[in-house]
Amino acid sequence: MGPALAVKAVAPRYFSFVIFGVTQVAIDAEAAFYLFTDDPPYHRFLHTYLGATIVALLAVVIGRPLLAYALRSWNRLVRADGDSPLWIEPRVPLIAAVSGALIGGYSHVLLDSFLYSDMRPISPLSDTNAALNMLSTLEVYALCFALGLLGGAALAARWLWSLRSR
Repeated sequence: MGPALAVKAVAPRYFSFVIFGVTQVAIDAEAAFYLFTDDPPYHRFLHTYLGATIVALLAVVIGRPLLAYALRSWNRLVRADGDSPLWIEPRVPLIAAVSGALIGGYSHVLLDSFLYSDMRPISPLSDTNAALNMLSTLEVYALCFALGLLGGAALAARWLWSLRSR
């Protein structure tokens, strides 16, 4: 989720953090299923760019209206209106949902490609994984952590600044 915080900090109106996360979880559900059923390889179709594209489209079509409903419910629950710091815009722009889903899916496949030998990211075109071991596990996690720290700090600063200017 570190890369998502960084993208959200750079383009907050054009990126859905939640749709990014939904896409990530949906893709990893595949690996979890095969891991729990002890049926390797664990990273199969959804861990390809083609599979991630399909998951991303489903995340937009299904996730966008569900997220809008959840945000409206949140605003009612906390009795927040547009002047409250707890209020969240319930409209999820299509561009934000699409960018969150596609960046979520493609970054997931890319980062996992560095780490897992059973990844075939460009299948069915090829069964190779050219990214394997280009970055170590520590480097991938450090990159995600650093992006999360930077993005989180930028978002927190923006939020605090918005409170100050109200």
